Amino acid sequence: CVVLPAGEKTRAKSLQVHGEQVGEAVVGQRVAINLAGVDLDEVYRGYVVGEAGACFATEIFDASVTWVEKPKHGARVRVSVGADEVIAKAFLNDGDESLVQLRCERVCVVAKDQPMIVRSYSPARVLGGGKVLVPEAKKRRKNEAVSMGSGLLDVIGRAPTGVMADEIARRMGVSVQQLGDEIEEARNRGEIVGFAGLWFTAANFEEMTGRFLAALGALHQERPERALIPREAAVKQAGLSWAGKPLDRMVSYWVGSGKIRAEGVNVAVASHRPELKDRQRALLDRVKAALDEGGVSAPGEFELTQKLVVPKQAVAEILRVGVEAGELVRVFEGIYYSEGFLKGLVEEVRSVYAGVRFTAGEFKDRYGTSRKYAIPILEWMDSAGVTMRQGDARVVR
Repeated sequence: CVVLPAGEKTRAKSLQVHGEQVGEAVVGQRVAINLAGVDLDEVYRGYVVGEAGACFATEIFDASVTWVEKPKHGARVRVSVGADEVIAKAFLNDGDESLVQLRCERVCVVAKDQPMIVRSYSPARVLGGGKVLVPEAKKRRKNEAVSMGSGLLDVIGRAPTGVMADEIARRMGVSVQQLGDEIEEARNRGEIVGFAGLWFTAANFEEMTGRFLAALGALHQERPERALIPREAAVKQAGLSWAGKPLDRMVSYWVGSGKIRAEGVNVAVASHRPELKDRQRALLDRVKAALDEGGVSAPGEFELTQKLVVPKQAVAEILRVGVEAGELVRVFEGIYYSEGFLKGLVEEVRSVYAGVRFTAGEFKDRYGTSRKYAIPILEWMDSAGVTMRQGDARVVR
């Protein structure tokens, strides 16, 4: 358990009720708790001992109050909650007269649905009573709509661009740990999807995916010669604020589902191909023809330079452009193939080795190549999901 607002972790060694040791205590009893590692002079009236996530140390919380006498908006009041009394300012809501945000002058400890009483500052007469709705609230305006005590799907659904787990917990008045099972169940039902703690409803994520892809497509139209666009530029173009690990996971998801291509932090719509200049197109076509002619033992940069009689720098540049354009595939350092050649090779491997285990040596012999080419291309096929290793052999998936 934890002592709040100090945040000190402890454990209850024993309980006493009226001087007698008991195994448990119930609501309404006067209880003494022997806390491990906590001295008497370290706790004060209003401190709370409870399970982590059950109570919250806060300076702002939202509540529902039945008013006997409604205070003025922003008036100082006395709030009695648990054994504590704290001075706060009461901020009302135009949409619902029972809703109030209490901004305390010091930290207090509250729990969701905890009963409370509001009194005037001076003289201290009762203004109303109610319960805590959102233990850790954010400041809001008087005319701002407030959704109190919402369920998981409602909270996530109200955040179309995604909402982090800790913010969901704050809005629901629970701990992130307490949300775990509910989030997992909703995810298993396909109602929500998450990326490194950023959660969407399935419908909202589909809509945001479309928004991101549309923004990326617009950038392609602005710069048709560019094969890839920095992902942050696409996020900004879409009017979104995604970043870090959630964005990493979303990009990986879109790549896996075939919606985009990615190289490092740069991305492109899967169907996008850059508009090459005439001289680039001519050289790339010559390079592809030379690579295809070499078969599995495709020529490297130096061999292409000699074969095509062009500068080394021009070959290196066109290989890069070809990869970005999706017309060439780099399977290993210095080993490139045309997209069409690899597609044909994959189809042949699937046909020849269907239901048959084969080794790298057998592949090498069949295609008249060396291990320099056989191993990289087979490892590429493994990563592409064409083949799968089984010890020293492989099988077609």
